[in-house]
Amino acid sequence: MSSASAGARKVPAYGVPTIIVAQFVPTFLAGGITLALPPMGVDLQAGASALGLVESLYLAGTVSMLLPSGRLCDATDKATLYKYGMLAFALTTALIGMLSSVPLILFLRLIEGMCAALVAVAGPALLSEFVPPERRGRVFGLMLSSVYAGLTLGPVATGWLVDHWGWRGAFLGCAAAIFVAFLLAVRLPAAWRRPARDALHLPSTLLLVLAMVVLVLGAAGLNYGFTGWTVLAIGVLLAGVFVAWQTKLAAPVLDVPLLAANPGLARALLVQVLVYVNPMCMAFFMTLYIQVTRDQSAQFAGQLLAFGSVVMICIAPQAGALADRVRPAVIATTGVAFTAAGAAIAAFLDENSSMIQVMAALVIQSIGFALFSSPNLTMVMNSVSREKSSTAAALTAKARSLGMLAGMTISAALVAIFLGNAPVEREPLGILQPMTLGFTIMALLTGAGVFIGSRGQRIGQQTAEAARR
Repeated sequence: MSSASAGARKVPAYGVPTIIVAQFVPTFLAGGITLALPPMGVDLQAGASALGLVESLYLAGTVSMLLPSGRLCDATDKATLYKYGMLAFALTTALIGMLSSVPLILFLRLIEGMCAALVAVAGPALLSEFVPPERRGRVFGLMLSSVYAGLTLGPVATGWLVDHWGWRGAFLGCAAAIFVAFLLAVRLPAAWRRPARDALHLPSTLLLVLAMVVLVLGAAGLNYGFTGWTVLAIGVLLAGVFVAWQTKLAAPVLDVPLLAANPGLARALLVQVLVYVNPMCMAFFMTLYIQVTRDQSAQFAGQLLAFGSVVMICIAPQAGALADRVRPAVIATTGVAFTAAGAAIAAFLDENSSMIQVMAALVIQSIGFALFSSPNLTMVMNSVSREKSSTAAALTAKARSLGMLAGMTISAALVAIFLGNAPVEREPLGILQPMTLGFTIMALLTGAGVFIGSRGQRIGQQTAEAARR
């Protein structure tokens, strides 16, 4: 990589490999922590709804800070935010592993998600700054392979840690891995500059955080009837107020005009939301199904969850390289179809299903993610100018996290309706009904993504070319 291809910033030889390797760590955490939920519930006497909040609040923190992180990256320095976001991420994760208070753990999971947002935005934005457009597909494919390696090793390592050291060992082990990633990134050249006063609209940022928190609390409290539904409705209303407010700001957190003027970008992001309703729902319900309903160890559950990620590691680089030669939308839409098929297979699981059916659902969905992720990311990053790279990275990370939050919110709502806050181990078969309904909803939503993606395969190449000039 030449420095010329990165614009004004000189690209060090280790820059791209460092970022690619460091992307392994956040997904190492995301891929494995679900395995710690059942023993955490037993140790801390936390019920099903509280366990759902452990995942949902992390995603709420991530979703609420992705767009503000993009604004800050554009206004200050991507490398600085990337490094210190990783450090804060490590410290927060370690602290969670030392606590016994469920409310404090839930609060820190929200903060942990906010730290993860900085890493999720700054990493791809730095890559797009370091790498010219004609080589981004392959580099993003390598980055996603690193992400999938985290998803693969996360469940295996965390399953082993949970079986031998308990749920606390899982968080402390993940914190150590995140700190190693910080040490890898600390040598990236930084050029910090003070942000302009209007670089980030703080009131609407706080409103976004509040909206996401209220949404997930409402979904987790649906077993309380009218109160839960009211809180959920307030969250939806606050989110709507946030979007409406952005159209009136000179420097909005959410660039609504950018999406309105760029239909290819908007379509790619919408499909990404619909695809990513699947992974957290799949991980959450599969973890409970394997460990509670089928009475298997956390390590065994981790090995099954990791199997699908191995498939993603093998396929993602080829899908990224192919996206440099073939229209990316064709590959991405094929991936969406595979993802929907995996959810449909999982919807037919019951207490007597073979583990081969479990593996088939995971592998087919993993093929879908591998085919979809890199081509879709290439479409997004190539549809904007280099000056908007951080904003585009934030938008694609937000779409991904918003989809995962939607999937986890649906899962938490179903658990709240069918199980309430009762300990899941008391009724091992109780998880089957919300799980079946959850996977059915995921399959239908992803099927809508196939329709939208197939209609949008003729992405405006002239728009993308104009954006890159």
